[in-house]
Amino acid sequence: SIILTQHVTYDDTFKHVHVSMDILNNSLVDLHNVILGRGMDPDQDVQLFNDFRTFNVINGDGSVTATGPLTNLFVTMRNLTPDIAGVAAVSGPLGGVWQTDPYNLSAGGYLNGATGPLSLEDASINMTWLIGDLLHGVSKEIDFEYEFGQVPVPPTVFLLGSGLLALLGLRRRQKA
Repeated sequence: SIILTQHVTYDDTFKHVHVSMDILNNSLVDLHNVILGRGMDPDQDVQLFNDFRTFNVINGDGSVTATGPLTNLFVTMRNLTPDIAGVAAVSGPLGGVWQTDPYNLSAGGYLNGATGPLSLEDASINMTWLIGDLLHGVSKEIDFEYEFGQVPVPPTVFLLGSGLLALLGLRRRQKA
């Protein structure tokens, strides 16, 4: 059997949830080609707008991010395990079926109809770890984090808004 112990901590300062999992092969045999997968379907906009869409992107650092297009809230999943590669993937429903098999997700990229970095589908973000051989009595530790936040509005948007308000004020003066 495999014993999985998970420790979760939250850092309120940086809005990170750190997850540390210890996987112990408690069986009497060696296990080969072991892969661990974790994923989530964020749906940040569903409570306010009943909108399940997310913009999903696999980042250059190997992390994966989903952003709600209406609230601009994001969640990023990032591997923190230095000696085991984490493979990021985005999975969307295809015919109502979600891709959850870690062996398929370990191929990485955009799966099950997800169309790429600006997917508007109800897609999940995923990470798999290619552990490989896990000898009996041996354990491996996997560390990763979720980062939550809101994408900041660029200062140019505020400048545009203040400029439009100024023009509106001038137009009202001219009418009066």
